[in-house]
Parts: sequence; structure tokens; C-alpha cells
Amino acid sequence: MEREIVELQRRAVYAEVAERADPTAQVAEPGAAEPALDGFALEDLLAARRACGHDDEAQGALLDAELRRRMIEDPEVLASLQGAFQRAPDATLAALLGGFPHPETERIALQMVAPGAPRQHRLQAFELLDRLDHLAPENHAALLDALRVETDPELLGAALYALPHGVVDPGLHERTQALLGSASTHQDAGVRARALLVLGLGPLDDDALPLALGRLTDDAPEVRATAVSALRSYRGRDVEAVTRALRARMNDAREAPAVRQAAWTTLAGFPLDREAHAEWSAFRHTLEGQQQVQRGSLPE
Repeated sequence: MEREIVELQRRAVYAEVAERADPTAQVAEPGAAEPALDGFALEDLLAARRACGHDDEAQGALLDAELRRRMIEDPEVLASLQGAFQRAPDATLAALLGGFPHPETERIALQMVAPGAPRQHRLQAFELLDRLDHLAPENHAALLDALRVETDPELLGAALYALPHGVVDPGLHERTQALLGSASTHQDAGVRARALLVLGLGPLDDDALPLALGRLTDDAPEVRATAVSALRSYRGRDVEAVTRALRARMNDAREAPAVRQAAWTTLAGFPLDREAHAEWSAFRHTLEGQQQVQRGSLPE
């Protein structure tokens, strides 16, 4: 059955691309041989991929596989996609190029995020850099230079995601932490939350701990919740300070429910003494009672 489903999906992709390539083409009868995807032009495959919605994941995966095969086997295809991204960047091209790391792709993306470039181009280039995940050290340094002078909150938020995680180079690590620290106090709450989210993606050490603890009393609840979640990755020596701060958030009846629940979830990853565990268990019972009420299952 699974093979039959895959074959139906494959035929649907063939029909989609064939129709875009030649609207007058006749749809093949069931059982008839279908042309291979490598018989279609690159532009037709891209158009079909852009047309795939969230409900067409299987078709999108088949098209992605064919496009990536061409990128690997033919340098001209890769160069063509890189050029297309430079001219008119979009999410489809960012996803394709981001799944196939290449020095020239890094260079193009960094060139496009430079101040003064079209805003939409910069947003898409930051998206591409995020998908590349790893950057050469010199390119990581260039990205930090670009972010240091960024003032647009949306662009800065997108750019923070593009920062590589788990940086080994001490100098780059220090510069990255400094940038995240500055962003965590930005006037825009979305930027502050994004900085803390990125901070929590890598191991949180003792040097970075004050950045997260300092935002637990932020004015914006989404920032406080993100700071709480960032503490899950803490791998330092002052576990007591972390659990004490998390308990304060969890036990504060005036705190936003999402923040209290995030603190409860994060605490589960730390060793707790008897008193802390009793508080944690009590809050769990509170949550279970709230869930029963929401399901309407409490006895009358």
C-alpha cells in the first residue's frame, strides 16, 4: 500500500510539472509510463515547488529531491539557483540553497544582507543564512559586523536566527554573546525574546547566565517566558541560582500562566531538593486540575 501511495504522489507531481511546462499536454492514463522528472526544465520544477502548499508535503519532498540531485550533479544548476536568489530571493530558493551549503552561497547571502540592500532581499538572505546553520569563521565575523549596526527590529530579529550555534572559536563566541546580550535589552520586545531564544539554543554557560536571569523580570511576558525556556540549556556551576529564580517565577500567582508553566517545565530538568520538589509537585496538581476543568471532566 505504501508503494502505491508513493506512486500516486509521484504521478501527481509529474502531472503538475507537465501541465506547467505544457498546458496542452494530455494527462497520462493510469498504468501508462510517466516521464522522469529529469525531463523537465529547471524553471518548471521551481514553479511547481513554489505552488506546493502545506498539504502537499509529499509532492514537495519529491520535487526537492530532484532539484537537489541536479544541484549536486551539475554546478551550472547550482549557479543558476544562486543567481536567481540574488535577483529575486524567495523562501523556496532559500530552502533549496540552505540545504546545500556552499562557499559561494554564503558569499552571496552576506553580500545581500549589507545595509542599503533592498529590505525584502535582506530578510530572505537572513533566512538563507539561518538555513545554512554553519558559516566559515570569516563569514561569521562579517555577519556580526552587519548586525552591530542594524536598527530595524524585524531585520535584527531575523538576523539573530542566522547566527551559528555552538561556536568554537573563542573570539567569535565572545562577540556573539556580546551581541545577544545587547539584543536582549533592545527596546523591541520581539528582538529581546528572539535574542534569548537564540541564547538558549546552545549550552548556556556561567558567562551568559546573567543575560537570561536578568530578563526574568522583563516587562513583556513573552520575553520572560523565553528567558525561562533558555535556562533549560544551562550547563554551569550555579544551578542553585537558576532553580531559585525558576521557583520564584513558578510560585508567583501574579505571573502570566505561560511563564509559570514554562518555569515548571524547565525546573523538571534540574535536581531539586525536597522543598523545591514539593512546590513543583503542587504546581503539577494545579495544572492537572486546570486541564480537567478545560475538558469539563470535574465531578459536579
